[in-house]
Amino acid sequence: MMKNPTLSKVLAGLAALALPLTTLVAAPGTATAAAAQSSLQALQADWAAWTAYTAGTRVTYNGVQYECVQSHTSQPGWEPPNVPALWKVVSGGGGDTSAPSVPGNLRSTGVTNTSVTLAWNASTDNVAVTGYEIYRGGTLVATVTGTSHTDTGLSANTSYSYTVRARDAAGNRSGTSNSLTATTSGGGGR
Repeated sequence: MMKNPTLSKVLAGLAALALPLTTLVAAPGTATAAAAQSSLQALQADWAAWTAYTAGTRVTYNGVQYECVQSHTSQPGWEPPNVPALWKVVSGGGGDTSAPSVPGNLRSTGVTNTSVTLAWNASTDNVAVTGYEIYRGGTLVATVTGTSHTDTGLSANTSYSYTVRARDAAGNRSGTSNSLTATTSGGGGR
């Protein structure tokens, strides 16, 4: 059998890695496992799309630290502030506590007999605005990243009241925008 020095070095390196991993798996709850877990958390990376995350993994996104609460493979649009079912903000650490500015000039840009289209002026934030929450009559109906939304599935010839709030990556929410009442058109066809 021919010996390959490069292969031997790779195998030796893998064997060296396997020992700490087996110690971590074989002895959870020991001081060694706790130290290894602490070291792993210290090596946190920025969140990235198309990455497999397991529950307990910590990442940073827009300067805020998050912990994975459900194992998953991330996808574009699944940024931590957008999917609270997958990520929670890690308390402490003096993160972002500043709320975005209130969205301005909420207005209707069109109505049909089953929809109302809304638009508003963008909010600002000390880090970044990550989304807008649209409320119909005080009930959250949608969260969007842009400054417009079409609310559908409405009844004809009916008035609806809307407000919008901005949010940032740390979960801070702005005050409520001006209230807007829009009335869908009559029910003569769709």
